Amino acid sequence: MSAPPRNGPRRRSVAAVAAVALVLAALAGCSSGSSSTGLVDGAGTDTATEGGATGGGSAAGTLTVGLDSDPPGLDPAGNFLAISAFSIGNALYDTLMAAPFDGPPQPRLAESLTESADRLSWTLVVRDGVTFHDGTALDAAAVKLNLDRQRASQLNGPSLSSITDVTVLDERTVRIALSAPWTALPAVLAGTQGMVLSPTAIAAAGQDLARAPVGAGTGPYRFVAWVPDDHLTVARNDAYWDGEPGFEEIVFRFLPDENARLAAYQAGDVQLFTAALGETVDKAREADGGSGERVQVVEPPVAGQTVLYLNTVKAPFDDVRVRRAMLLALDLDALAEAIGGSGYADYSWSVLPKDSPWYAPPTEPLRHDPDQARRLIADYEADTGRQVTFTYKALSTSQTFADAGRAYAAAWNDVGMDVDVENVADLTTLVLSMILRQYDVAGLVAGYYPDPDTVLFDLYHSGRTFNLSGFSDPRMDALLEQARASADPAERKGLYAEVQQLAREQLPLLNGNFGTVYLVGDADLTGVEPTGYFPARTIAR
Repeated sequence: MSAPPRNGPRRRSVAAVAAVALVLAALAGCSSGSSSTGLVDGAGTDTATEGGATGGGSAAGTLTVGLDSDPPGLDPAGNFLAISAFSIGNALYDTLMAAPFDGPPQPRLAESLTESADRLSWTLVVRDGVTFHDGTALDAAAVKLNLDRQRASQLNGPSLSSITDVTVLDERTVRIALSAPWTALPAVLAGTQGMVLSPTAIAAAGQDLARAPVGAGTGPYRFVAWVPDDHLTVARNDAYWDGEPGFEEIVFRFLPDENARLAAYQAGDVQLFTAALGETVDKAREADGGSGERVQVVEPPVAGQTVLYLNTVKAPFDDVRVRRAMLLALDLDALAEAIGGSGYADYSWSVLPKDSPWYAPPTEPLRHDPDQARRLIADYEADTGRQVTFTYKALSTSQTFADAGRAYAAAWNDVGMDVDVENVADLTTLVLSMILRQYDVAGLVAGYYPDPDTVLFDLYHSGRTFNLSGFSDPRMDALLEQARASADPAERKGLYAEVQQLAREQLPLLNGNFGTVYLVGDADLTGVEPTGYFPARTIAR
């Protein structure tokens, strides 16, 4: 699958281009950096370095991949909030279920997942004959241990709050009890919460699963070594249960600058890399003479978006006039022009992409209207006697992030607000400040999953960890709870249409743009599926 050609003129304002650069770079994941140095592995040696394969070229059986950042961690029950974590995690781990973009969830490590007649529990049967990298057998007890770890996780636990108990029924069977029916549970178990790690590795004394998950997974590749801010190596799992891995080893190189990833590819130092900017794709094609004989570009469906969170529990963001003024001040049409073929940004305004079957259009058109934004700010300040003053927190992990923060601030200052930009060095620090409500406005990236419950409930339901805006509305909670419990697709679609419309009216958060993460690589690589992250299970040469 190749990205479409990007032809035709594009109007580019300085602010729009800067904002777009951040928005698309953000879709490739956000670097949290690393506080540790040196080698991290199970034996104290980096076998990839010793073998001479790390850092460039394609030695026998080695694939070198360029990613935008170190992962924030490799423990799925911890901070997994980056595309790099998913790319490496999907080489190391399998999930209980699998959820393709274009179909219902299917069993993966689970052999089956069956809902009870009263819809208050699911029975999961574990696939037989699967072993972890350390030789431990996958069984029902391992599934229970991992689900309980996820339920206790500060980040993931709230998203599993509908689970009241996980019970082992026999060696291969667990029952997942619920407080209320939950139609989307199979889709949830296809994500981070459904990744299963070895109980032996979890219990190992001194094992740091976030930095060195030695023996922990069941995936096609096993962890070897991680040199922070440089590279991470995984090696072929000869006992993989789901087919033959395509390479003897894969080396992930961490290159935060997208131009550096392109240059490394053109120099032959990496054979595949992630790209967030359409311009990078253009340059890769131009170097290939546009023929596609040496370079392939895979474009997954539009699924990620930049979200601007507003702290609605404090002034001035507790007033919907200010929130609406902030949206109307942003020229999303200019953003869409600047994006070209890489995504879109417009006033369809929903956290669901427009090609999702769950998307519902607004009941009335919205448009860029800085004059109306100025009037709303003037009304607010006249009524309250307060000036609209705040700080926008932006990641400083690349120049594009910094540029975009200034672009947003410029648009808001232009309509009468007083906005400063605070650069934050890493994603973990930013997210923690948002969870603690120690922020005014901040930008993050949200992903879309096949079932809307997995994103809408966390973003809008009161009390959820990732309802980072602190938004609380009884109508919204009731709609989300009713949609979560319903098994009727038509009823759910109607309820989610109401959710989207209420979100447009209340604006607890703003949408920047939707986009995708391109995979750019050698034309002779096969199985480069449009996943949005590195497709470890299928890629081969």
